[in-house]
Amino acid sequence: MKKITLLFASLFVSGVSFAQADSDSGTADVNAEIVSPISIENGTALNFGSINGTATGGDVTINTNGNRTFSNDEMDITTATTVTAALFKITASNGFGYDVTIPDTELTGPGTNMDVTFSHDRVAVSDRIGSGSAQDLNVGGTLTVNDAQTAGDYSGTVTVTVNYN
Repeated sequence: MKKITLLFASLFVSGVSFAQADSDSGTADVNAEIVSPISIENGTALNFGSINGTATGGDVTINTNGNRTFSNDEMDITTATTVTAALFKITASNGFGYDVTIPDTELTGPGTNMDVTFSHDRVAVSDRIGSGSAQDLNVGGTLTVNDAQTAGDYSGTVTVTVNYN
């Protein structure tokens, strides 16, 4: 009986010796910075002007600076309307980078639809840093005119999306 009591007493004493007497905690600061939402103002029109609908078709490109070029010189005629690149205004918080996305589209009219791909002048990452003020975004594009495209007016929409990266 002495052995059992001694064994029980030694287990009880050793269990107490492992218990913690105090607790501990740590702290850290919690911070947040709220920036102005990024915004874009609707732009002026991208206008390819008047184009000669030749038998062989081709591409018409409006550069972001508004210059027009043709892959098929037979398509080049004097235009009755002013050729222009589109102009948008982007406002992003000072020092914050953003992305520009412009999906391809189609122009519709009396004949077969024509594909348009777009380009913009804020290609370099360093060109896409907000200043806190409105920044110009010039948008050009390439219109693929089909062979013997039906004469008439064609139109579509360019949609520009901007978001912080």
